[in-house]
Amino acid sequence: MFGSTVVVDAHRTLADAVVRIEGVADDVQIVVRQRTGAAPRYFLFRAGFLRSIAQQRPTALAEDGLNLKSARSARTVAAEDAASIVDDTVVVLNGDAVAGVLVGTNGDRGAGTPTQPAPTWPAPGPFDHGFSPSTVDNIFVHPPEETPADMGDVPHGGAEGMPNDGDTGEGWPGGGRGLPANRETPAAALPPFTASTAIDCPSAAVVGEQFDVVVGLEPPPSTGEPTVGVTVHTGLAEFDLVVSIAAAGFQTKRTRDVLHVVRSDPGAERVTFTLTPEPIDGEAVSALLRIDFSFGGVPCGTAWLAIVVTAGRTGALASAPRKPSESPIIPAPLPITVGNHERPPDLVITISENEDSTQLEWQFACKDADIEVPSTAVSTRFQQHNARSFALQQVRLIHESIGDAAIDARVTGVSRTIANQIPTEAWQVLSAVWQRASAQSRLPGVLIVTTDAYIPWELASTEDTYLDATLTDSGIAQILGAQVPISRWNVPNARGVRGVLAPPQPPPESLGVGGMALVIGDYLVESAQRPLPMATEEGNELAALYTATQLTATLSDIDPLFDGELERDGVRIEPDLVHFACHGQADANPRFNGIILNDGNLRLDPLYVAGRRRREDFIFLNACQIGQSTQLLEEAGGFATQFLNTGAGGFIAPLWNVDDQIAKETALGFYAATLGSKRITVAEALRRRRAMYDPGAAVPQPTHLAYVYYGHPNLILNPRPPLVREGAPA
Repeated sequence: MFGSTVVVDAHRTLADAVVRIEGVADDVQIVVRQRTGAAPRYFLFRAGFLRSIAQQRPTALAEDGLNLKSARSARTVAAEDAASIVDDTVVVLNGDAVAGVLVGTNGDRGAGTPTQPAPTWPAPGPFDHGFSPSTVDNIFVHPPEETPADMGDVPHGGAEGMPNDGDTGEGWPGGGRGLPANRETPAAALPPFTASTAIDCPSAAVVGEQFDVVVGLEPPPSTGEPTVGVTVHTGLAEFDLVVSIAAAGFQTKRTRDVLHVVRSDPGAERVTFTLTPEPIDGEAVSALLRIDFSFGGVPCGTAWLAIVVTAGRTGALASAPRKPSESPIIPAPLPITVGNHERPPDLVITISENEDSTQLEWQFACKDADIEVPSTAVSTRFQQHNARSFALQQVRLIHESIGDAAIDARVTGVSRTIANQIPTEAWQVLSAVWQRASAQSRLPGVLIVTTDAYIPWELASTEDTYLDATLTDSGIAQILGAQVPISRWNVPNARGVRGVLAPPQPPPESLGVGGMALVIGDYLVESAQRPLPMATEEGNELAALYTATQLTATLSDIDPLFDGELERDGVRIEPDLVHFACHGQADANPRFNGIILNDGNLRLDPLYVAGRRRREDFIFLNACQIGQSTQLLEEAGGFATQFLNTGAGGFIAPLWNVDDQIAKETALGFYAATLGSKRITVAEALRRRRAMYDPGAAVPQPTHLAYVYYGHPNLILNPRPPLVREGAPA
């Protein structure tokens, strides 16, 4: 669509620019012309965005106030060639004069038609529902006319309702005076408690014969390589740890117990789990038991134990006690801290798969120890799928219905299907936790720690078939991720001889952000990919609001970013937040899996991420389908797994194709909410975005539901100067 425009000189003040665009509608593209060198450069900004920046920086020159040195200039085309432009947004020139702006149609961020053979699924396709652009201020407006109780000026997870680093936590329900008794700090605080895991178990077991796994703690060794299993920052002389055992292929009456710890004698008490091996295929198999420790509802240690299961007693494989020195226990050698003033989730759900992923085992831990949870793992089984095929089917059903009037029925059907896979016990525990949080006028934070990296549990229905209707907000979609702040994290695995946990456990509750890197897809005709005009706007507006370095989606720009060699104005920089706005694709064929780069059909794939250096940063991949997990060797792969394994403290990406315009609004709104003065938690910001899904619309927009988040449900991003530039949303 071609339209006339207003041209603003980059060397004039923003106050002058506002005068020049007086009367222009907020959603109209304004051309900012910068005369540098032989040829001028042109930048596109919405009139509403330009006005919002000018309110805070009226005397700044437009090139400084809009941070044009970090922005991407628009492409230009001669007026006589404008008819050849398809789907791109360009500045049309008539000689040296600006004739207008040709605005491309709104599409999605899925892959376009590649020059190589197209993948079989999902089949991407552009769609345009004519959504009008929003200003930064109204991006997170809730759909109902009345603001729900949890979305007032001090939302659950906001900085005013949640302690920051160094706060006492007394103002936050569940912190300070509201903490469980075993988390109160005595007058004379003691140093952190540190211990090694001590686990006794036979080296082999026989099918059908019971054996005991005895779990406790012992003082760490005074010499040699430390084997720290648990580090708890508490001032108590005595406290309780919850111990859980995940044992696929074994029967047990109890998978959860409480270990009372006496600081002066950590080995004084033990807990015992009695296991019975189930029938096996063949003469012998090797099994792995996982033992988790948690304090105040937060995971604080993990150990593994290998055991051989035999079909019968056969010589050396017969069950025999194992000496402690022979136990192949892999402790967590890195200190894991749980402090008095931190923000534990209200509920942690741990989900473990069996060997063929056809059965799931569910365990629960609550911040409030008096909430009753099952004493043994709860098992569920897929009738016709494993976890991966079940998840892909649900995502495919939504993906294939995008733009269809029947999308709401599909979303509801998928939501109920996922909810039906959640055991009754899980709904009962969630209800109890939710009721406790509601009594404190807030929403419960839920963390799912899972070996299943596929199923979008966030989409589960919360209709009255599953939950008491008095708990949920009837004014928004009855979908779990729209009703409560929820996040996920991968169950850690031990890596190498030192048993380093990947990803680290638990996920961090705060991340400092001193700089942002923006990787923006700029797809030319020769790339055979549809242009993403909103991605360019997204990058330019973020660069104007925050101290950001804008990069192109090319290996020449991305390699220095991930190698720690990125420079700005000759100075090496280390961005703490990396944001991608590109085409993306998830496909079984590795050639078509990943973030689509500007360089032809090259992909930035999960294996590339697996080879990057370890660093704790926050990743937002605003590219279609990138939130899906794929199969990498014999374990769940995908971008989330690889970024977490290399140290990322948080990860966001969509599960299916997202509308280009709404993807831009989501990014701007997310950073306004999490980096603004209220500093809403990451999970709460995404909950509000999901709550914008309107099932009653003529054609409901599933982009609002697409984003999946890996990290702590109460994660706060702490901006460090000069990240937030003057004029950014407060």
